[in-house]
Amino acid sequence: MKAEILNAFLRATTDTLRTETADEVSRVGLAAINVPNLTDDVTVVLAVVGNPRGLVQYGMSTETTLAMAGAMVGQSFPEINDLVLSGVAELGNVITGRASMFLSQMQYECDITPPSVMVGKGARFSTLGITRIVIPVQTRYGPFHVYVALQTDT
Repeated sequence: MKAEILNAFLRATTDTLRTETADEVSRVGLAAINVPNLTDDVTVVLAVVGNPRGLVQYGMSTETTLAMAGAMVGQSFPEINDLVLSGVAELGNVITGRASMFLSQMQYECDITPPSVMVGKGARFSTLGITRIVIPVQTRYGPFHVYVALQTDT
């Protein structure tokens, strides 16, 4: 996967988290993974169609999910509910939308699907042969993982 695509998602993630949660973000690594199972408590999934195409996922622990949703709406949540899930789904939507705008500026033409949210670890999740690159970032609310599984025509 091209570094410019990963950088678009990293930039979109840091910009969005700074705006939506008033938090600074630091990248804490980068790795290719071939694990077919979801490893986070909460995972937001969006498809990217066009060029590039594939899937993007945003994963976090229950604690991080609750803290980020709380920061976004200005209240605390004792447990995951529909408002929390809606908040993190929208967070994934905004990050991916912003990344697609950055990609458009680099002459990539793609669109995104509405987000879906999966709750619970361990579900098998195939990216249909596209390697997932994980960009782990650290926030004051806890770890936030950006999984990018995209391929380009060129």
